[in-house]
Amino acid sequence: MFRSSRGRRRSYARTPPTSPIGIVHAGFDSLPGTFPVLEGDAMGEIEHRHAAQILPMSVTGNGFAQAVHSLAQYEPHVAKRAVLADGEVRLHLWLVDLGSYLR
Repeated sequence: MFRSSRGRRRSYARTPPTSPIGIVHAGFDSLPGTFPVLEGDAMGEIEHRHAAQILPMSVTGNGFAQAVHSLAQYEPHVAKRAVLADGEVRLHLWLVDLGSYLR
């Protein structure tokens, strides 16, 4: 619900997301490619940015092990896991430290 400046209530229908995007700047911080497969351009971005942490997100929670396995060359360690929920909608998050760049 949203209350307008005149005090009237407005209702907006919620459409479940089909896939998450970057956590800030509408994708500015996103990695290219498709989760859970992280390769090629995504790996190049991690190396270019020397990213010490990444935040994989999924609306299903599937494929996380595959994503972490694909990061093996960066010495990944799962620091935190969380699920954000609102009604039927779920967003699974994993904060992954990349030991190669965390030092």
